[in-house]
Amino acid sequence: MLDGDCVWQREPLPSSVLTSFTRYSELPAKGGKGPILIAATVVVHREVSDAEWEMARTLEEALRCPEQQLSQDERLTGLLSAGLPFGVGQFSSDDSISESGEYHSDALGGPHYYIWGQSRLGKVTVSAVGKGSKGRAPEEIDTAVTEATGVMLAVAEDELEGPR
Repeated sequence: MLDGDCVWQREPLPSSVLTSFTRYSELPAKGGKGPILIAATVVVHREVSDAEWEMARTLEEALRCPEQQLSQDERLTGLLSAGLPFGVGQFSSDDSISESGEYHSDALGGPHYYIWGQSRLGKVTVSAVGKGSKGRAPEEIDTAVTEATGVMLAVAEDELEGPR
């Protein structure tokens, strides 16, 4: 949860969320370029309206807090967000949003490119964040986030359709 001071805090899941799962990964440093840090999250809500509200709150967070403290040694600056209605963009989701800005960390320096994308399919939201580092082009990070989000949406769609 993003508090009133624009600092991310760990909170218990709200009662409207059935489950949430996040996996962290890293595309390793290579050829003089630093790593790309990736976090992918799936959230299953009790109702479609709960997932819709999550999307709306998330879209507004960058407007309210264009600078955010992620952890003791990581922060984001210059955040901008945008929503994509059904049928716009690359995915077959009910709606999608994205946020971009600059990533700063004690370990990797900065500013580096930052992108975050979230899509909703019914009661399920999927999101992926990419944090860049030295020598990484925005396109590399965009590709990693787009691929992660696309795979998660495809799996969610298959699961929601049930057995054939």
